[in-house]
Amino acid sequence: MSPTQTRLKFRCKKRASVEVCKENEPTVLKQNVEGSTGDCIKVDDENVRRSGGKRQSIRRDEKGNVSPPKRDKLSSDEKSPSPSQRLGNLHINDRNSGEHILPKRLFDKGSCFRQARQALHSSTPSALPGRETEIQELKTFLSEKLKKAATGTLYISGPPGTGKTACLTSLLQDPEFKDFRSIYVNCTSMKSSGTIYSRICEELKLKVSGKGEKEYLQVLDKFWNSNKKMTILILDEIDQLESKRQSVLYTIFEWPSKLNSHLVLIGVANALDLTDRILPRLQAHLKLKPELMHFASYTKEQIVRILAERLKEMDVTDVFSPSALQLLAGKVASVSGDIRRALDIGRRVLELAEAEKLSQIAPLQPSTESASNTSSPRKKTNGSVHLKIVMDVLNSVYGTSQSLCKSNEGSDEDNFPLQHKLLVCTLLLLLKKGKTKDVSVGKLHEVYRKVCKKRNLVAVSLAEFFGVCQLVETKGLLQVQTKKETRLAKVRLMWDEEEVATALKDKHLLAAVLSDTTVL
Repeated sequence: MSPTQTRLKFRCKKRASVEVCKENEPTVLKQNVEGSTGDCIKVDDENVRRSGGKRQSIRRDEKGNVSPPKRDKLSSDEKSPSPSQRLGNLHINDRNSGEHILPKRLFDKGSCFRQARQALHSSTPSALPGRETEIQELKTFLSEKLKKAATGTLYISGPPGTGKTACLTSLLQDPEFKDFRSIYVNCTSMKSSGTIYSRICEELKLKVSGKGEKEYLQVLDKFWNSNKKMTILILDEIDQLESKRQSVLYTIFEWPSKLNSHLVLIGVANALDLTDRILPRLQAHLKLKPELMHFASYTKEQIVRILAERLKEMDVTDVFSPSALQLLAGKVASVSGDIRRALDIGRRVLELAEAEKLSQIAPLQPSTESASNTSSPRKKTNGSVHLKIVMDVLNSVYGTSQSLCKSNEGSDEDNFPLQHKLLVCTLLLLLKKGKTKDVSVGKLHEVYRKVCKKRNLVAVSLAEFFGVCQLVETKGLLQVQTKKETRLAKVRLMWDEEEVATALKDKHLLAAVLSDTTVL
């Protein structure tokens, strides 16, 4: 037999036809192969039923095995329920009473502590208690300028957390001022003082051909000379725009004096004497001299009123007792009068109070009250905050030397590592014998490095040093006012020398550092 005939015969054997026997017996598939005897294969009737009564063709593989037919997808009615659906259909009944009991849960969905923390969030509220006078003065100032289409300059000063930015933000939401163009810029986000020009051009949607500082300034000068719409420009933290010759600040304060600028400039900063100290030339020109407004620190009564009204909005006034609010507000008002710090402390107190309550109740409480669950293995506490929790939080934030000494009793661990001691001693040296009482992190780190070098100690880098300052701040010894650059952050000592010496427990190191003025 020739090779061609062999190949043709092999192909004929591969060709097969499958026939389905139409008999009452179980389904039989008959395969006829050319040149071979036929054989029958039985197929289960279940496959036919699953396919809806339709006969499916079945193929053989190379080894002669029969592959099963494909199954059709189940209809939506035939789908089995999911575990969550089965759990939802499950009902648990009390065998004794026959009443339906809901599943137990650990936390209440509407916890009073959670609602109180939400009420004390440090976002801008709808009302600003204690700042009615300042808001009215701002409104009068803006109304007069905008109605007369007159230019003007206002400088607002005040400590942090006294409501300066919140009052301006709330005032601009007034329908009376919504028709005017308003621009708000936080200067702490500026990489350098000159980048403020590009930011203002971006807010005004001005096209600039170049990317240099001069190009942006030329476009702004041209815009203020031909501006026809009243514009309110608010520069928050304007002291961040300080430069070597204060050219940027002088340029900005000169814009309202242009003939057709239609600009009302409002600068906001913490320093009370910023315009007099670093911008003395403004006092020589009557048109350039800004009006001044000062926001004083919040008093104890104002802080109590703010906290009470915020809790009242969420209907959780019973969480804080009047004595707890008085204690918290009195301490914050005596130290800084910062309402943001008071809100932060209030939220921390609520967190500790909620944790204490959860530790005193049963692990699981039923969601509904029933006769079968009236008793509890532990005594149930009320939802008010105890004075002890408020005292603990205040001591941790505004700690005193006495509280630190008590925490060290019975413990071998030193609360102040060597680097912390050197930082505090160096700060005390600068405040007592330095030329200025305004100490920055950069200056403090510079003197600290000299102190370490004289004692053959390894000084940490500036970034690590700033972290050490923040750690010491948590003990209440000092306060760090952050700026856009780490070196410019201000450091202020909160204790006197006697308290520092008692807390450090190292009078020899303190005396040695204070007696060495060569490092200054």
